[in-house]
Amino acid sequence: MPRDVGSRTIKPGDVVRIVGVPALPEVRWAQGREFGLEFVRLRLEEKARLQRFISALVRKAEGGGFKHTG
Repeated sequence: MPRDVGSRTIKPGDVVRIVGVPALPEVRWAQGREFGLEFVRLRLEEKARLQRFISALVRKAEGGGFKHTG
């Protein structure tokens, strides 16, 4: 069952839901509030939407809104 990403603790193997991203990635690693996701199946339009979402996060991070770790 997909989980909403928020203040809950997530662990490797969890499937998460990200608002605005239709694909359901699986958590591959988690440490504290940081985690890595794997998108196993991604249609071209989902990939484009995900790229826009990540670009927006990076822009916000560069403006001081989020911590960007690379």
